[in-house]
This record gives sequence, C-alpha cells and structure tokens, in this order.
Amino acid sequence: MTTLLFVLGSIAAIVSALSVVTRRNPVHSALSLIVCLLSVALLFLLLGAQFVAAIQVIVYAGAIVVLFLFVVMLLNVKDESAVFHSGIAQKLAALALVFVILVQVVLVAVAGATWLGKEQWLAATGLSFGTVQSVGRELFARYLFQFEVVSVLLLVAIVGAVTLVKKKQ
Repeated sequence: MTTLLFVLGSIAAIVSALSVVTRRNPVHSALSLIVCLLSVALLFLLLGAQFVAAIQVIVYAGAIVVLFLFVVMLLNVKDESAVFHSGIAQKLAALALVFVILVQVVLVAVAGATWLGKEQWLAATGLSFGTVQSVGRELFARYLFQFEVVSVLLLVAIVGAVTLVKKKQ
C-alpha cells in the first residue's frame, strides 16, 4: 500500500509540476502548484517526516500560494498576447539543461542508487528525522538560544510594523 501511495504521489507531483510551467493562465498554474506541494507533503508523510509535511502544507501550499494568487489578482493581467517569445539561443540552452539533468538521472540509476524504505531510512539517519518529537527536542534543547533570539526579532518586527501603521493613520 505504501509503495502504491508513493508511486501515485510521485506521478501527481511530476504531472502537476509540469502543469505549473506549461499553463498560460496564472490561476491554473497556481492551482497546479497547490497539487504539487500537497503531493510532496504526501511523500514526506510516507517517509515518516510528519513535521516537514505539516510545514509543507501550512507554509507553502497555504501561505505562499495564497500570496501568489493575491499578486496575480492585483496585477490584473488581461492581455495574454504579451507572452514573451523565446529565441533560438534560449531554446538551445533549455534543451542542453534538460539533457544534462537526464544524464544525471541515468547516472544515479545506473550507479545503483539504493531505495531505502522508511525503516532503513530511520536506521541510516540514526534518529527519527522530521517527526514532531525530534524537531521539538532539537529546537528546545540544542537551539533554544537561537529560537529565543528569533522570537524576540519577530516581536520587534511586529511592534515596528504596528508603529509605522499607527503613524500613518
């Protein structure tokens, strides 16, 4: 069952990623981006990284895509004839880049890349990577000072933003 979900999630991520770059309508492209990010979150869940999957959904599929949609709506792009036309040099560079990436994928496959399951991955990393418990343990034990510094900086930024808005009103 896990293998089937992995294959379906991978196919959905690849197809939706291709749809992001091939759609002319920016709203359709943003919706395809949401599908791609949710598929990647599914892959993180299958690897046992619940925290990373939750962050993927909340931050990227939630906040970032909403920001993209706001920008698209604010730009109010009505004329699709203003699409940039690429020259022959750009097309050749893109084909060369695709060739290099395909060669790298083939080399990794031929070199005998091992596909680790969840149990082998956890054993190889030596910890429960990406789980809520491991992130919390690292964040509040090893990186407590840095966490507190970032929280103070965010508090100062919020106070500064409120002060700037109050002065304008």
